Order: sequence, then C-alpha cells, then structure tokens
Amino acid sequence: MTTSSNCTPSSPTTFLFAYSNDLEPQVVLDVFKSFNKFSSTNFPYLGSIRFDSTVEDEIHFDLNFEDWNRTIYENLPDPKQSFEDAGTGSDVLKVIDKFLYNSRYPVCGSRILVLLKRYPNESDTNFLTGQLMQYHSYISVITSITPSGGLSFSTMYKLTSQTNGFGVFSYDEDFGKTISFVPTVYSSYLVYAFDVELSSTGKKYLQLPKMYLPYNNDYWLAMTIQDHGPLDSFQNMTLHWDGDALYKTKEQVLKLFGNSNHVNSWAQFDGGDYSLELQINYSDQKRELIQIRFYSPVPIDYWIPYN
Repeated sequence: MTTSSNCTPSSPTTFLFAYSNDLEPQVVLDVFKSFNKFSSTNFPYLGSIRFDSTVEDEIHFDLNFEDWNRTIYENLPDPKQSFEDAGTGSDVLKVIDKFLYNSRYPVCGSRILVLLKRYPNESDTNFLTGQLMQYHSYISVITSITPSGGLSFSTMYKLTSQTNGFGVFSYDEDFGKTISFVPTVYSSYLVYAFDVELSSTGKKYLQLPKMYLPYNNDYWLAMTIQDHGPLDSFQNMTLHWDGDALYKTKEQVLKLFGNSNHVNSWAQFDGGDYSLELQINYSDQKRELIQIRFYSPVPIDYWIPYN
C-alpha cells in the first residue's frame, strides 16, 4: 500500500501527528484539542508518535478519532525519557522516514504535523525531500523558538519549503493558538505554492508566478514573513492580486498571530488566473526564505508543482 504514489488530493490517506518528548504535555494537548473541532473523511487512518525519547516509540495507527484521542493521552511527553545532553539532535527526520516506509498504511497524499522542540543536528534532507515529493506528502511544522537542544533551526523549515509544506515558529505557550493557522487534519487542498528568497535591505517588489484558482470560492492564504522566529527584522508586507490585497504591519502580526513568523487570511476569488505581487519590508540585509500558500476547502484532482 505504501509503495504507491498514484493518488489524488482527495484520495483516502493517513494523517500523522508527531510531537517531541521535550515539550510539556499541556502544549501537546493544547494542539491536539484543536482537532476536536474538525473532521475529515480524507484521513481514515490517524497516526501518532512521540519522538526525541530515550525509549524509541513505534508509530501508532488508529482508525477512528476516539481511539486516536486515547492513544495521544496515553503517550504524552515523559521527562524521565528525555535526552540528557542538549547537544543531542532531534530524531524527527528518522521518524518521518519511518512513516514513509511503513508497510500497512497509505502515505500517498498524506499529511504530517510536527511539533518540534529539539532541533535536528543534520542539515541534509535531500533524500527525504525526494520521498515526500514522490508521495505528495505535505508536512507542517511548528518549531519552538526556545529549543531544548540540537543545532539546526532551519532544517525542518527548509524541508517544508522544498515539499510545498508550511513551517512556522512559535513560543511553546502559543502552540495552541498557532495550530489554528497551520494546515492539519481538516480538509484543505493546496492550490498554489511558491517560495522566494529575499536578500536585500529595504522594500522588495516581486512579481510572483501567476496563480490559477479552479472555483469561485473563499480561499485560505498562509504565508511566512520570516524563515525564523521571533519577529525581528520584518516591518510590513503587502500581497497584491487582481483587484485586492492583503496588508500587515509588524504590530498587526504580533496582535493577530502572536510573536510568530506567519500571516493568514481568508479571501474570496472567482475562478481563473491571477497575477500576484509581493511587497515586503525588512530592517536588515539577512536572507529570508518566504513561503506563500493558498488552500481551497473544495477538493481538486491534481497536484501543485514544486518550485
């Protein structure tokens, strides 16, 4: 079942919830409780795993929400099983690889949500990137701004960028709020994805690739404004499209989304092609890798190309 890469965005598949053992149990529960509000016929298989533990867990798979809920509550983070050395990197990449090679449950079109407290030490994700792309598996990562260990804060963000996923940074106490702005177990279908690297100080005006939207409908915009957290050099942004725009200042972002690295909004569109232009202002010359995503609540039957 897992070797097939022949599926569509609406094919029945698996949702995997993976969370670091270094997080406080309440942080995991704050995120998981948000799933009670949503249901999705796209995910008849519900997986979960606690990683960064001295006792290596297997991935648990459940076939209904009630059993999934019970599994999570029975496998919350346990500080007695935490790595003692802050220099030890997260084993999150190994966990994702294990999921993609499981022999029982489908991975084509799957969705993965990672709560990351400890950073990986590895920076090379080329092989895993290829696997996620092959199976059209989208990964969302909420990364703690206050890591418990590890070296590379950018590894998981880079992985989400290369595979049409979504990567946000947040303080642990805000994970329960941040999850509302991240693609998870509820039905959402990616219709546009583009990543752009910004490298010069001051305002940038960037013409983005055209966006095709298949339906007259409301669409969900998810966009990062920095490739790290907390907010520092970001000042303001405007994303223009035909006849409308989304504008946010640093102060508005902090008020609406907390001290994180993303903006989100619903917007109504008619079906068709749209021109997009990004204007964004920073206070320094550091490079920033920005993710821009649009999601439809209505299913589509094709996969969005990668950058």
